[in-house]
Amino acid sequence: TSFELSPDGERWTLRMAVVGAESPSRESVVTAPQPFLGLLNTTRSWKDYNETMVGACWENANMKNRSSFPPGWNFKFTGAAAEPGAWWRNWTSSQPHCTWEPHVNISSAVSADGRIQVSDWKIFFPAGGDDDDVEVVVVV
Repeated sequence: TSFELSPDGERWTLRMAVVGAESPSRESVVTAPQPFLGLLNTTRSWKDYNETMVGACWENANMKNRSSFPPGWNFKFTGAAAEPGAWWRNWTSSQPHCTWEPHVNISSAVSADGRIQVSDWKIFFPAGGDDDDVEVVVVV
């Protein structure tokens, strides 16, 4: 998975593909030539924004109780930039604040050259359990 801003700053492109696939038919590409937030008709260009934030959402629709979640899982995010920068921020989590929500431990590290950030989310219930792993790679 990659998100790329065009060199002229006019469009974002999302690419998702099957890892190791040799056929272009195994890749999905979506290009957004302008922002669409669905709220106001005032934004015409990505250049209207002076910063980009990358985020992730782990979500389980129709949650009813603790059994709505797996017992635990890990989520690994890797972001890479073409040029080094001091823009990386530690990842944080906002949770639903219900009595049966899982616990979250997040660690973030930036490479020595300032081009790569890796964040690991450990999502679990205090009683423990088996973990399922999810990995996302974003290139900015």
